[in-house]
Amino acid sequence: MKSRPTLVLDTRHFSHSFTDRLLGSFDDIEEMTDGLLVHSENWQALNLLKTRYLNSIQCVYIDPPYNTAASEIIYKNGYKHSSWLTLMFDRLLSASFFLDGNAAWVVAIDDTEMVGLSQLLDLTFPKYDRNMVVVNHHPAGSGLEGTNVSSTHEYAIFMSPEGVKVLRGEQKSAGVEKIGFVRTGTAESNLRSGRPNSFYAFLVNPETSRIEGVESPPPLGEPYPKSKTQEGFIRIYPVSENGKERVWRRSYKTIHSCLEKDSVICENARSIYLITDKTGKRRPLFSNWTDRKYNAGTYGTNLLKELFESQSTFSYPKSIHTVQDSIDACTHHLTGATVLDYFAGSGTTGHAVINLNRRDNKRHKFILIEMEKYFDTVLLERIKKVTFASEWKKGNPERIAIRQEADRTPRIVKYIRLESYEDALNNIEFDSAGQQLLKFRDYLLKYMLKWETRGSETLLNVEKLYRPFDYKLQVHVDGQTRERIADIPETFNYLIGLHVKTRQVYDDEGRRYLVYKGLIDRKRIVVIWRELKDWQKAGLERDKEFVTEQELTKKADEIFVNGDSFIPNAKALEPVFKSRMFAPVEM
Repeated sequence: MKSRPTLVLDTRHFSHSFTDRLLGSFDDIEEMTDGLLVHSENWQALNLLKTRYLNSIQCVYIDPPYNTAASEIIYKNGYKHSSWLTLMFDRLLSASFFLDGNAAWVVAIDDTEMVGLSQLLDLTFPKYDRNMVVVNHHPAGSGLEGTNVSSTHEYAIFMSPEGVKVLRGEQKSAGVEKIGFVRTGTAESNLRSGRPNSFYAFLVNPETSRIEGVESPPPLGEPYPKSKTQEGFIRIYPVSENGKERVWRRSYKTIHSCLEKDSVICENARSIYLITDKTGKRRPLFSNWTDRKYNAGTYGTNLLKELFESQSTFSYPKSIHTVQDSIDACTHHLTGATVLDYFAGSGTTGHAVINLNRRDNKRHKFILIEMEKYFDTVLLERIKKVTFASEWKKGNPERIAIRQEADRTPRIVKYIRLESYEDALNNIEFDSAGQQLLKFRDYLLKYMLKWETRGSETLLNVEKLYRPFDYKLQVHVDGQTRERIADIPETFNYLIGLHVKTRQVYDDEGRRYLVYKGLIDRKRIVVIWRELKDWQKAGLERDKEFVTEQELTKKADEIFVNGDSFIPNAKALEPVFKSRMFAPVEM
């Protein structure tokens, strides 16, 4: 670890006791967590994460499936465009709850769905400005037979709050830039007639070219002095060689502050220049990206091949530079932005955020949601690899890249898996009457969930929460149904929107306590989990004593605990858990 400070350690390969000790060593786990990866259908994941990340995301970048013949979406797709737009509308609206007031969207799209998506975005977000960027991502052309035009481009749709200037292009090279101080162009604003207060004379020492002062603008239409002053200073006006009266880049009202900062100079006792320090300055965001770095073949497909030494790890990945520049355009002014991508694919968005942090010494975070099997084989492995080293060749890290500074690479990346719709069906338990109807599939799906399981605890077995560390579910994996332990405490944290500060494990004579401390809207929250099956009064009394001895609830504004308890001011978490699990989805 000393020689490889960015070496990735996956706690999946270690014992629970080791993981408990490791996570217990952090004073603020969520502040240390730079990435969250969610293996789930994105609608389900967005609704789980909504409470925790409400109004806290600064940028959303998504590259949704385009519904083309070459890559049809895996969702129900019989109605083509209409079903695709329905899919997008639900998820756009759900993700909108995540955004803070100045956050921006970036949506990658091609011609197939560009028109419909643009209309959908305008209707869904009427208080946002929409800007289109054309990205030359496939300069060799699509190569599809039977087409009249071989496509070389796609689009990046930028949505930003109406009237808010948040988008910027790439950063200028550091150094001093010298710009002619006379405004050019044919618009009226560049001429004396359009801006008379920006037409005035600089007084310049002809021997030293030093600017000694300025004279107030002469009245429009009247003659003005052009000879030297009594002190021998020459007068320089913004008059072109053909005699046209133009204007300076700064008005008479603001020019004095420029002179005080020495940001205006004269050369050869004739030409006036504006001097600007380009350090930290950015160019405008241009609408046409033609640089070869946006080539998805070279910097998308081939980049993955170098990472994995494989020819077919993922189809149609974006150029890392396209995603990186898109995110940078939205977050350039921020230090700790959180970027959300709920069509994460191969993980390019996470890779781009890591690159930006290394380049600009920032602390941006990312949340990636993906439902496909390549979550494990591509996305998760990609994030591990680029965390360890920035450059790879034929599946191996470049030596110089291994020496990346540890303080600019992700510290903690958490990955979780959510129970799928099919898993939920597999875990429903029916009474004997309901069992007789299982053969009627349509009836099962349409009616049994509503009526035969009404009032049932089977969708969330509250009694099992007395043993929260052994709550098991039937999960469909690789064509088989297997039993897996569900992380009930972690689920509860997301349901209540807890910003986790600490996670500590305690032992009281063989009884395990898992204690989370964190914040919800500045309220200090403590959540206590313990196994209390078969506890009698004596056990609950000892439970109260242990919590008091360890000061587990000290300074807490609100305390949640699973099961019965004598802990002062503690609330049973089961009713909260159940109400949040089955709360109607807000639209």
